[in-house]
Amino acid sequence: MTRTLKSLAVRFPLLVGAIVFAVALVSGQLIEREIGALLLEDAASEADEGARQVASMLASSIPATRSRYAETVASAKLPQALADTLRSSDRLREWARQVGDTDIVMMRLVDASGTVRASEARWPAAERVTWAVRAAAERRLSGDSVTIGPIVAIADSVPGFVVAAPLLAADGQHRGWYVELRRVRATGVRDVQRLLRADRLLVGSLEDGAWTDLERVVPAPQAAPPMGAPAVVPGRDGGPVMAAQVSVAGTPWLVRVEESEARILSPLRAFVWRLWAAIVAVGLIGAIASWALGRY
Repeated sequence: MTRTLKSLAVRFPLLVGAIVFAVALVSGQLIEREIGALLLEDAASEADEGARQVASMLASSIPATRSRYAETVASAKLPQALADTLRSSDRLREWARQVGDTDIVMMRLVDASGTVRASEARWPAAERVTWAVRAAAERRLSGDSVTIGPIVAIADSVPGFVVAAPLLAADGQHRGWYVELRRVRATGVRDVQRLLRADRLLVGSLEDGAWTDLERVVPAPQAAPPMGAPAVVPGRDGGPVMAAQVSVAGTPWLVRVEESEARILSPLRAFVWRLWAAIVAVGLIGAIASWALGRY
């Protein structure tokens, strides 16, 4: 049997090369499929964990935000300002002059029916953001606790979010809401992405909102994985990405982490190519050796 194989190798070196090449192709495909599935599984777990960490970090700041706005409403005496429109405008204008927070781009006093009684916009484009007014008219704002609104586009590329604090009279009767539109401003976003090994870190809202990479407004993702179940979906350029999407407790926000499938699988694909090259090289050397032996 051994002599027969040697005889075949000597007589048909091209056949030997073809067999070696076929073995390399099949083995490379099997390795890429099996190990690739493991790599994608690990990437899904990492993306989900990263999205949950960011969501938890954002959610942890919500109680303090609600407490701060309740104190703001009380100290500014805004519930009393809703008694009449003129007084509302004067009080809000006075309050806007006192506030030095440059991330606040608009303040509004909205009565219980959803009518704007006073508005102070530091950016003209902010006047176009009417989510809180519509939500108040549709009874979607809470009358007893601070509502954190969706991510919105203040201008073409500037992200923001809405906060609506209820205004209660001395007798506890609900009068309306103090509404702020705040600009989204974050630092160290690139460092967080590197820690998460993510190509993109996004925060957005599915309804009545926009999406941001925490620096600018970005188009909404083309496809969403099931909530809390990472999956490969089309990315912004059409290529597949591993995406994980989780909600932020106490808000209508979503955190999304994406990593390109090509980047996840690139080390494996490089290894498979080197494996193919080595096997084909060995096969060619063997074929040439067989051909040379056959001449003698």
